[in-house]
Formats: sequence, structure tokens, C-alpha cells
Amino acid sequence: DGDARLGLVSMGSAAGLGASGSRPAPANEAVRVSRQSPPVSFLLGKDSVRAYAYAEGGSFNRGEIIARIALVPARDGFSLKDAFARLFSGARPGLSALFASTSRPRLGGYETWYSHYLGIDESVVAADLGACSSGSGLISALFPRDEGRTIFQIDDGWERTVGDWRPDPSKFPGGMKAQADAIREAGFVPGLWFAPFLLMPGCPLAEEKPGWILKDDEGKPVIAGWNPGWGGDVWCLDLSLPEVEEHILGFLGTACDDWGFSYLKLDFLYAGLLRGKRAGRPGGAWEHYSRIISAIALGNPGVQILSCGAPIEATAPYAPLMRVGADTREHWDWPILRAIGHQGRPSAMVNLQHSIGRAILDGSVLYSDPDVVFLGGGGEKARKSSLGEKEKYLIALVAWMFGSQIMSSDMPSAKPGQASGAASDPKPIDLEKGILDYCRRMGEGDFWVERLYPASSGLYGFRSRDGRIYGAVNLSSRTRVFAFPAPGSAEAPKEESCVIPGRSILVFGLPEKA
Repeated sequence: DGDARLGLVSMGSAAGLGASGSRPAPANEAVRVSRQSPPVSFLLGKDSVRAYAYAEGGSFNRGEIIARIALVPARDGFSLKDAFARLFSGARPGLSALFASTSRPRLGGYETWYSHYLGIDESVVAADLGACSSGSGLISALFPRDEGRTIFQIDDGWERTVGDWRPDPSKFPGGMKAQADAIREAGFVPGLWFAPFLLMPGCPLAEEKPGWILKDDEGKPVIAGWNPGWGGDVWCLDLSLPEVEEHILGFLGTACDDWGFSYLKLDFLYAGLLRGKRAGRPGGAWEHYSRIISAIALGNPGVQILSCGAPIEATAPYAPLMRVGADTREHWDWPILRAIGHQGRPSAMVNLQHSIGRAILDGSVLYSDPDVVFLGGGGEKARKSSLGEKEKYLIALVAWMFGSQIMSSDMPSAKPGQASGAASDPKPIDLEKGILDYCRRMGEGDFWVERLYPASSGLYGFRSRDGRIYGAVNLSSRTRVFAFPAPGSAEAPKEESCVIPGRSILVFGLPEKA
């Protein structure tokens, strides 16, 4: 209503932390929340709101609070975000030292995924690490290595198979400790990818421990996903089993304590909340999940965890640095997956929808990782990128304004001007300079973003907290004309008629220099 906003929020991750950080219950509440509450979903109808608690398998005492929901009135968007931050102030444990020495918590770095996908080995990692060590490029400029917040993360492809978390001897004969040591010696924070709850049919663990696999009511393995790169269907572990928990904590502990990685990307975490017939300890899926996620985080206090594919409410209290959307990918959309209604399909457009839609959570409930920015030179896949210059600007600036982590996956060993993506692009080095200039002139400020009109599709307006910088984002593929409310006095508000091309961003009010 005008500038006023009303927020509807489930307080599970703020109210259910128990002894590790729960907020005191109001005096008029007969029962205090003593554990992580089950996740809540809201279904908004035309004239109704329904709330569902995913509590299957759980048990509650008479009078025990199952869920806590808050209605949060605020005079404007920033006030609403601030109110969320206050509500969840006790629910976000301190991040690792990687976030130190900065007014706004930020991390940045390089990951191997989009440059190489599964095609990594010791020589590939060494070449990319050497190129990253040159000290040039957007990430190096935004995150100097001497500040200790620059990541070099080895993604999927290092392991023997998903579920067998030993290095592939044909790819990494020297082992992963040597990789972590080399990364650290080059001045980066060493990072490694895992999918800790998943395993592939036929892997040694599935053959040796079939009882560890989550089963359905008919005794068949629960299908946790399908990935052609891995070979098809993938299964998941039964987190209710104490021996499964010990196994997971064991191989992650090896990565941190023995190999020396201090940044873990934990992917496909949704598998911990899938429905199934659990064979171990009693409790709901969310209780087993929360117990293991908290054990991972609290058991590795010097390690920064990036949670991916994660249920937000059950994860944010323990692993608040979180991917908030789909993979960016090197293309605007994925037509085949769009045709079958895949809402989380890897694509730049869907990634941007998620990053913008969840911007209110960044810094208030969690710290957003919007996935990677694409600047130019890349590996075999990135060379076939269909993203143009304006789309790369859009992806990078949305990540900078609404995220707490900025990662690149362009192949750093590519020479400037090589593999620039779309034919109309400038050289990558020029694109990097342009994006860096925008980021520096925008500064470290906080931004609010929302749809310009309630019924607008893909058209969003944003503004900085001080009101000096404002603009619009157009995620549709056609040029849009709109009346934009520019900053003005309350007595004489101004409107500017603007034209914004498809798949682009307009920014007004930037200072001439950073």
C-alpha cells in the first residue's frame, strides 16, 4: 500500500534453536519452543492464506508449539528487511573469519564448474590456479587475496563417483591434500564440492551398505534426482541412522582436518528432507536434517560452508551462506526444460528471478550466493555461450547488489579476448573493466528490489537505501516502456518515463567516480 509493506514469515529458524540460540519466549507463552520447528509453506489464494507445516514423522506433546508465524508491518521495503533481520538476529551464528574486515560481509572467488564441468584433473586445476594467481580480473580487483576472502573452489568431478568421496586416482593421483596446499600457498581459500546426502546406484557404499539407503513404503530406494552427467537416477542416504550421520561427518572431517579445505560447497541438500520410510531414530525428516547440518557447521568452526539446493528454513540457522536459486548456466533459458515446467531449471533467467525474489533475505535471514557471473573467456562449454554483453552486465550487477558472494567460473587461463561468448561481445577484459567500474560506483550499499507493478512480468525496480541510486531490471525479452518513480520530495514526487531493452538493467544516480 504505497510505500508500506506487510511481511508474512515463518519463524521456525528464529524460534526453534533451543539452547544453541533460541530467543526468549514472550512471558504469555505457556510453552517455549525448544527445538528446530518444521518447515512451513504458505499457499496464497485470492482471498485466503493457508499454512502447512512439513511435520511428517515428528511427534509433539500436548500444547507444544509446532510453528510460529509472524505478520510484520513496515513503513517501506527497507524497514521490512530490517524487521526480518531483528527477528532472526539470534538465528544466524557468526560466519567464519572469511567474512571479517569488511563493512558488508562478502566473499568472492573462482570455481571450476562452468569452465570444465566434470572434466577436471590435477593439470586443469593447476593451470587455472596459476592464471588466477596473476592478480588480474574482476574477482581479483573486488576481493584482494591479502584480505583472505578469495576462494578457489574445486567443483564436481574430483571424486570417484557421487557417494564415494575419495579422489579419483586417474585425475588426482597426488590426492586432495596436495590440491588444498597448493591453493593456500597461492593465497586463496581452498574450497571443495560435495553432495553429502547422495549416492549413485552401484557405488561401493550402495553395494556394501544397502540398509543406509532411504527407502519408500515398498522398500525401493527413493529417487533423489536424475543427472545424466552422473549416469541417471541418484539415491539418497537415510539420515535417521546414527551410522549414516557418523559416515557423513567422517568424510567431511577428512576434507577439512586431513586435506586442509576450509570452504565446503555442500550441494543437493534438499535430499535430506525427501519423504521416505526411515529405519533409524524416530523423528521427522526436518529433525534428522537439522541435527546433521548443525553438527557439520558446529563441528567445523573454522570452515565456511556454502549450502546449495537447501531448504532455507531448516538450513539458514546453521549454514547461512546459501545459494538462493538455480544454476546460472551459459544461456538465457533452457527451452526444453521450460516446456515441461521445470521451475528450477539451470538458466540465467531463472537464476535472476530467484536472486531478485529472495533479495530481502540477504543479510537478514541468510547470506545470498547468486551463483556465478560470466564475463568472457571460458572453457569448451562457455565458448558456446549465447549470453550477450547486456545480459552479462545484468547478471553481474544483480549479483553485486543483492548477493553476499560473487563467484566467477570463466576459465582464467584463457587469454584476454579469447572465448568471449556471443559474437557481439567486447573483449572480456573490457567487459570486466566496465562491470568493475559499475560495482565500485555502486559501492557496498544495501538495495531494495521488487516488481514495478503488481501484475508486471519480469519488470523490477530497485533503489539504494539512501535513495541516490535507483533503476530497473527487465527480465523479459522485449523492450518495455514504463513510468518509473524517481527520487523526489514527498510534496513533489517525480516520475520519469523510461524505455528499457529486454534482458537488461538501467541504473541512474551513480556518482561519476567510486
